[in-house]
Amino acid sequence: MKAIAAALVVALAAPTFAGTTAAELRRSSTCELEALFRCGVLACAPCGPTRGTVLHADGALPRLKARLQGSIWKGKTFHADGTFTNRWLGGITAGTHAVCIEPSWLDGQPCLVLQYPPDARAFPNARDELRLIAPNTWLGHSYDTVTGRTKNWFVLEGR
Repeated sequence: MKAIAAALVVALAAPTFAGTTAAELRRSSTCELEALFRCGVLACAPCGPTRGTVLHADGALPRLKARLQGSIWKGKTFHADGTFTNRWLGGITAGTHAVCIEPSWLDGQPCLVLQYPPDARAFPNARDELRLIAPNTWLGHSYDTVTGRTKNWFVLEGR
């Protein structure tokens, strides 16, 4: 029954986000990304490889930093066993970690959480939160788990 309700919410919400692409999201402010994340819905994790785009990175020159990060990080692959692996330039993969459902640090509502342990080779002490914002499009918000500060915003597009 929950799956039917979630599908209905996505179907009703999808027209609001119609045409949401990585290129369009790149022009969004962090306030707009936050509002869009709050409107997103909890849905199943993507299945298989996704194309990742870094939208905004914390710190100086956030859009340039996001472009540079995005030239190396290419997305995530989600596996049937409830785990994911990051994909990098040149077909390199790194780190396989679990996907779970938890309250978002942003608004306390449920979201997909991708937690990286302190000893992870890529993104140690990071927490990614995902919500579906359009069909096959998940908006992600990444945090530093030590400081609780935002690291970046990104989008994953299913294939």
